[in-house]
Amino acid sequence: MARDPRWGRVGESFGEDPYLVTRMGIASVRGLQMNKFDRDKSVLACIKHLTGGGIGNNGTNAAPVEIGEGELRNVFLAPFKATIEKTKPYSLMPAHNEINGVPCHANKWLMTDIVRNEYGFEGFIVSDWMDMESLSNKHKMTPTVKDAFQVSVDAGVDMHMHGPVFLDDIQELVAEGRLTEARIDAACEKILEAKFSLGLFENRYVDIKNANKTVFIKEHQQTALEIARRGVVLLKNKNQLLPIANQQYKNIMVVGPNMDNQSIMGDWVFEQPRANYKTVLDGIKAEAQGSKVHSVDVGWNLRKMNTDSIAKAVNMATKMDLILVAIGEDSFRQHWTDKTAGEPRQNGSEPVGQTTTADRRTEEKR
Repeated sequence: MARDPRWGRVGESFGEDPYLVTRMGIASVRGLQMNKFDRDKSVLACIKHLTGGGIGNNGTNAAPVEIGEGELRNVFLAPFKATIEKTKPYSLMPAHNEINGVPCHANKWLMTDIVRNEYGFEGFIVSDWMDMESLSNKHKMTPTVKDAFQVSVDAGVDMHMHGPVFLDDIQELVAEGRLTEARIDAACEKILEAKFSLGLFENRYVDIKNANKTVFIKEHQQTALEIARRGVVLLKNKNQLLPIANQQYKNIMVVGPNMDNQSIMGDWVFEQPRANYKTVLDGIKAEAQGSKVHSVDVGWNLRKMNTDSIAKAVNMATKMDLILVAIGEDSFRQHWTDKTAGEPRQNGSEPVGQTTTADRRTEEKR
């Protein structure tokens, strides 16, 4: 649930409305798991993050959240409840943040009492990246990482992502009587059940020779194109300015930081060779046949835009019949130190780390 526009991960969400988030969540899980598993086509769905990450203090990703139970249930938990009841997703992931002082990865009330026992979640719960360890080294909830593992597993987390010391520490915790074998058996059962359902014990590995028959095929590309077209939102088409191909513009100017920037693909994508993608500028050149398309490169980096090029663009604009400005945030993962949105960012800000109640109290004392 994206409820703070300062949050850098708004682009990873389905929006601010519980109804919309619920409907999209249900559709996504059904699309991935296909109601019942087809071993050749299905994958596990993971619903995430449980919960409240979109209202962290100051819009900061992973920052603490203070919220009443009514709003928590009616807004932030409602999509989880409906999706679990209607689609039975096989995995779930807690959030980075604390809720009312309790880290989600240590919140037994949230993961076990509500999600498992009340909502009927039957899959396994997997930690987010090193968030079990964070109970000790960031949230300062436990004196050691081993203690953090005990608290998190006891609270309901079944699978660790990731780290080699986890298994050794879990064995020690069981030997010491701090975790029961029954709890470990329950976690392993859910994970093994998922693997059996996917046929991973009979067919563990992808056949690389056949990958080109199932990956990036024409049917997938057509589906992706259809999704992109349906996802476009046109706020206004004053004087029927669009489509450009139907107009008679002699000179068209394209400018802006996202004019020729593959960051428009969003966060969580790999950098692509130039031949693999088309930018806004590419699209305008292809569509505006018969028009002369001009462009000025002002730079993609909002922090380091070229002022001379901006002045050139302003001067050129006076001679154009149509000007298209491609602006917006940059969440491209490969622009890690310069991106203005995405994980871990506030929109338009410098990188931010995971913030805890303990961090905030220390800052207040200063």
